[in-house]
Amino acid sequence: MGLDVSLYKCPANLRGVEDQKEEEYNKHSEEIWEKHLDGRKYNELSEDEKKVIKAETEELALGLGLKKDGGSTVRERVEIVSKIHPEHQFKIGYLRSSYNGAGLNSVLRELEIPDLFEIFAVVNEGYFVEVDWDASLERITEALEKFQMFLNSPEAKYEVIELSFFTESQEKETRKDTLEKFMSIINDKTSFSNFSHKSGHYFLDGVNIKAVRLLPSGGRLGISTVHLVADSKEENYFWYKEALEVTQEMIEYVLNTGSPEDYFLGWSG
Repeated sequence: MGLDVSLYKCPANLRGVEDQKEEEYNKHSEEIWEKHLDGRKYNELSEDEKKVIKAETEELALGLGLKKDGGSTVRERVEIVSKIHPEHQFKIGYLRSSYNGAGLNSVLRELEIPDLFEIFAVVNEGYFVEVDWDASLERITEALEKFQMFLNSPEAKYEVIELSFFTESQEKETRKDTLEKFMSIINDKTSFSNFSHKSGHYFLDGVNIKAVRLLPSGGRLGISTVHLVADSKEENYFWYKEALEVTQEMIEYVLNTGSPEDYFLGWSG
């Protein structure tokens, strides 16, 4: 789970018209489904009934000048492999931030650097987001400058790993109990090398975590939190810096098209 950001292109003078067409399609296609379902669930429909619904919704879409699936014929998604970081998950047209502490937005907020919401000035809850691309370029430039300042600072030599524990009881766990619980978890086959579980945090990929200090950081009812301060390396942050650089590359791509008003974002999270 996380935030997914996509780049779209549609002539600015047609955008409102296309939105209205899709709204009308969604309204009437829902009516078609409700009429045929008649209080039933989808899996209770016969194959013939499903074909009838498909034919009716496609006819509706084509009659509105949309694609058969109800999508706009003039709005298009843009996704191009980055020229500066072609192997990176980020693309010219696709950005992402997972919801956990390792997500781009979480890391940037911890460092007091503008995150994706701030860079693109996103405040509404809608999927499509209008962007001031010139202002976004200024903000991404600021974010990159601050990130480089952090990399050059002594703080970049360390990382803080937040470890939260659910306290189900007040009884102290013995070493034997701990090992038995640990073996039970790692023997339960999982595809993840590093993961969090209600019983603790697991680092199984062979990474050597050199702890510098363990610091209690409070918590809330039923949950205790400890911050593990560990040695880090500058390269641990390279992915995040490259993500910001590709974001900057995407903004510059839009501005260099000569018609940035035709571009906007899809914001899903």
